[in-house]
Amino acid sequence: MHTLNTTQLQPFLENIFAQKTQELQIIPLKGGFSNLTFHIIFNGQNYIMRTPPAGASHIHKGHDMAREYKILHTLKPIYPKIPEVFGLCEDENVIGTPFYIMQKMEGTVLRAGSKFSLTKEERQLLDKNLIENFAKLHQIDFENTPLKDLGKTEGYTQRQTENVIKRYAKVQTDEISEINEVFDWLSKNIPNTEKNAFLHNDYKYDNLVLDNNDLTNIVGVLDWELSTIGDAWADLGVMLSYVTEKNDFETIKNFGINITEGAFSRKDFLEKYQEITQTEVKNIVFYYALGMIRLAIIAQQIYFRYKQGFTQDERFKYLIFAVKDCVKIAQKAITEDKV
Repeated sequence: MHTLNTTQLQPFLENIFAQKTQELQIIPLKGGFSNLTFHIIFNGQNYIMRTPPAGASHIHKGHDMAREYKILHTLKPIYPKIPEVFGLCEDENVIGTPFYIMQKMEGTVLRAGSKFSLTKEERQLLDKNLIENFAKLHQIDFENTPLKDLGKTEGYTQRQTENVIKRYAKVQTDEISEINEVFDWLSKNIPNTEKNAFLHNDYKYDNLVLDNNDLTNIVGVLDWELSTIGDAWADLGVMLSYVTEKNDFETIKNFGINITEGAFSRKDFLEKYQEITQTEVKNIVFYYALGMIRLAIIAQQIYFRYKQGFTQDERFKYLIFAVKDCVKIAQKAITEDKV
């Protein structure tokens, strides 16, 4: 974890909030596998500071604090369930890395292993709300907002496919022959895009903030660093890659929240998405397999940072097994032609 220079941080906070410092506390928050998050208490008010992880400069793209800040700033008037942002710092001399300050959204975040109690009906409602909220993002009219400048829609899925293959080559540590078979299948089966949309690109339960008094109510969505515009169904494939079922590998279940009575299956989420958007999703096996391979490479990137000594977090020691199991799930989906 970064050693934070609070001496330099203090004047930055005083400037953006136009207040002299009476109180400053910096509390690291645990739970995520990627960007680092700190709880900042400044003069009795609660904020969040986001920074890249150690070793991020060695990874292809990602962890771009300025980009995420600008997305949040642009999106807030259009989609209110996100944190307000207050200040961006790209000067690495301040704390040793770029960072930004945002609102601390109050609520419950369900992470892997979270203990929570929901009835069957409540879990069904929560999962229904999750997919409805996801579909709502895809219905944003991005063409008439600055969001349209986030990326190129043309050739999006092909670029995503090529990028995961290139990213893997940069962070490979072990020989996994099966991944090359999946790469080959994906490269030969890239579908034509049916619908372009504004994409979250990492939509899952531990990026949602739930109402403390009603866990079925989504009050906030976090972690927008990967957001872009592109193939809506690629985003759906990413979302489905985080949905775990009882017969999945234990390593994969560790990425998701507990499977409780009433939980939607991947098929349930797919059917509900089609119902809400009034579309028939074609080639979902391709998008799901791409999502699983993307998840494999996210795990591989984190494992690579661990192997290189950029982090000593013991959770990362076993991620190579998750990488291999993600590949097996992608292979199974392709072979059985179902998610």
